[in-house]
Amino acid sequence: MSVIRFRAVASLVALLATLASEAGAQLSAADTSPAAELHTVVLELQTAVRRHDAGAIAALVAFPLRVNSGRHYRLVRSPAAFVREYDSLFNANVRAAVLAQDPDSTSLSERGLSMLGKGQVWLIDDCALSRRRYRCLTISALNLDAPRVSPRAVPPNQRLQRRANRG
Repeated sequence: MSVIRFRAVASLVALLATLASEAGAQLSAADTSPAAELHTVVLELQTAVRRHDAGAIAALVAFPLRVNSGRHYRLVRSPAAFVREYDSLFNANVRAAVLAQDPDSTSLSERGLSMLGKGQVWLIDDCALSRRRYRCLTISALNLDAPRVSPRAVPPNQRLQRRANRG
């Protein structure tokens, strides 16, 4: 009986070592650079905007969120307030800017800032503000009156897809 237990324990140890090795390879293969995180956040934001998913967008926001309108600003202090005010916060101008943004051409400044559209949405890479352990890049401000993005502004990858679908 002790031989059977020994073999079972040895098999279990081998299985755990294999799983740990595979998990470590997956973690090291995952790109956790700020540029990769920015790309991911922009794609998540675009998906949430397309679905009108205020809760998913609120999960990307560092509260309090600064909302600039004209010469005035206000703060949205909680996810619940964000969800209630979603339609006025993500107006047609802000939604168009987010959807027209090419995730591949979005970049972070040296200070960890990224602008979407013509300044409609600002992202900041700051772990201290985000209160999250797994993600540091969050939405920090909205500019409701930023210059409009041309409705014809389509990301280059979508232009190529449209051309391929025509031919």
